[in-house]
Amino acid sequence: MLDEKSRRVFSSKALNYFDELTKNMSYTKTAQLLGITQPALTQQIKKIERVVGAPLFYSIGKKIYLTDAGTLLLKTTHQMFSMINNVTDQIQQESSERSGTISIGLLSTAESMVI
Repeated sequence: MLDEKSRRVFSSKALNYFDELTKNMSYTKTAQLLGITQPALTQQIKKIERVVGAPLFYSIGKKIYLTDAGTLLLKTTHQMFSMINNVTDQIQQESSERSGTISIGLLSTAESMVI
């Protein structure tokens, strides 16, 4: 049986959507840029809000703004993205250090038998 904390999860896709929404501060524009419907974007944001237990945005008229919880989540999201990018760079660098180019020289008389 799952405990309460193990159910408190949302996807990296949802965090990406949240990050994009904070850049545009428009559900319509963000949904268009992401190639999804506005209700799908809204659903992902609501899912995050349910998990964190607080609203991430508030609106005045047609404009939306980040709440304090949204600001904290955005800061943490950027830190997580940075950590993931750093470890990816490190893995790629270590992987490229172990690989390289191998040159093989052949006598022209043996070339036809090898190739």
